[in-house]
Amino acid sequence: MQIRSGYEKPVPLIGKERFRRWYSTKKQTEVKEQVAQQAILRAMDSSAPPSSLQDPAVHADGQELRKKAYSEWPRLSHQTTVLKEEILSNALRRLRTTIKLSGKNQGMCATGLQLNWNIQLYSFIKLQLKAEKEWQTAELQRIPITPITKRKTRTELALLVANAGGWGTPVRNRILQQEVVYIRYGKPPVPKQGRHVKAASWLSDEGTMLAIREYISLAGEGIFPLPLFLNMNEYF
Repeated sequence: MQIRSGYEKPVPLIGKERFRRWYSTKKQTEVKEQVAQQAILRAMDSSAPPSSLQDPAVHADGQELRKKAYSEWPRLSHQTTVLKEEILSNALRRLRTTIKLSGKNQGMCATGLQLNWNIQLYSFIKLQLKAEKEWQTAELQRIPITPITKRKTRTELALLVANAGGWGTPVRNRILQQEVVYIRYGKPPVPKQGRHVKAASWLSDEGTMLAIREYISLAGEGIFPLPLFLNMNEYF
């Protein structure tokens, strides 16, 4: 078969490529709808009273949607994905205030380990928010039939924060757990270092204290180590 000069016959698309282009266009349309919904939610939270913007029932539905999104974090459903950027922004603002107060207020002065944990959590949330905005911008500017922009995962971003301090997978896992607890319940990470007993003491046992008191009451002023030791052996 001869091909005319300057003429190239279009190659028919196979089923897999046709589906890829359709799905890529569909995802870009969903991102555009998501950005539009985010603008509506920001208008709902503006200083104007809800009655001047929308029906009160719609405002109540928005609050219920937020509660559902916080309870589902980090596995947001298709309905609550629109609130991801808002959740991260609120968490970042609250954590920034906590870090500032811990440095100014002497009564709330955080330990070195707790401050490091707060900074790691702050960096992780900030990276997530930055990655989400960059992904949305890239998707909006993408040609519809081109491949979908790859989104950075939470695990990759948490590992970046851990590697910045010279740590690895255990610290990454801790950051992921602390982020979920902080966003869901608003509780900043509190280290337990120095609060656990390394070795249990006999003196912390109530029976031991009773045996010592009994010996002291019987011995009076004649208290000696050996009789006390023998009395404790009888107790145990």
